[in-house]
Amino acid sequence: WGGFEATTLRDLAAGIKRSGITRVHGRVMAARDYFRHDFDAPGWQSYVPGRYVQLPSALVLNGNFAVGRHPERAVAKALTKQLEKIGARVTGAPGTGDPPATLRRLAVVRSRPLDEIVAYMNHSSNNFFAEVLGKSLGADVYRFPGTIRKGARAIQAWARAHDERIAASDSSGLSYENRVSPRTVVRLLGVAESKPWGAVLRGALPAA
Repeated sequence: WGGFEATTLRDLAAGIKRSGITRVHGRVMAARDYFRHDFDAPGWQSYVPGRYVQLPSALVLNGNFAVGRHPERAVAKALTKQLEKIGARVTGAPGTGDPPATLRRLAVVRSRPLDEIVAYMNHSSNNFFAEVLGKSLGADVYRFPGTIRKGARAIQAWARAHDERIAASDSSGLSYENRVSPRTVVRLLGVAESKPWGAVLRGALPAA
């Protein structure tokens, strides 16, 4: 991502091995229930998916540029390979599915802080980051699975809560049906400035 430090499956595999796992009797399974695989929005032109934005999924491999409609399967396959590289043998083929009701945490990897992610997204005009964050917002506000529509609804709801109205069909701004007036943009930036995170957002905005 052009110098932006990504979270890696290599680090996750190392953490799993540090937990004492030396062999997987079965297969690496990637959950695919947190985000829906919706890849369209009202007002998107036909050339947008795959050209201006990749599939926004909860598990992502290298920006999802070469995973088609199965990013979770690609993540499971890549994690299997990383485990085997460091000597933790996996007996089964990687797969995807819904996670079981109970799980034991073996390892954790963390992304860069959200303020850095938002700054990178804004400065590079990264549509993919915007739609992934939008789906995450939608899942937080309206329960999972996160969708492009839920993300847009959450954005509209935040504007309404501050007595402003916008029309949002996505989180990236790629939709020709998105509508917001200059006055509303200025008013909402003023609202943001009064929030504890206002200065962080200001520092993340792109320059003219």
